[in-house]
Amino acid sequence: MGTDENYKTPVIWRTTYEESKKRWRIVFTLANLFYLGIIASLGFSFIHHEKTQESFALQKQELDELKTKETIYSILRNKGVSLN
Repeated sequence: MGTDENYKTPVIWRTTYEESKKRWRIVFTLANLFYLGIIASLGFSFIHHEKTQESFALQKQELDELKTKETIYSILRNKGVSLN
């Protein structure tokens, strides 16, 4: 009987085990860094969204004040009252 090329010995050599362990550690670390990056970007977008919402709220408040002033001025102009 000759040796078959597809035959693999059931003995796992220590070097093969160490190489496999090193490869899995690298893959595990890279996967965790990837997930950490995604979580950080979601957190950043959430913080940025909160700041944007606050900015929109302030702009809406200023716009409402300007609309109120414009309404008052238009009423006074129609009555012929001068603001000087």
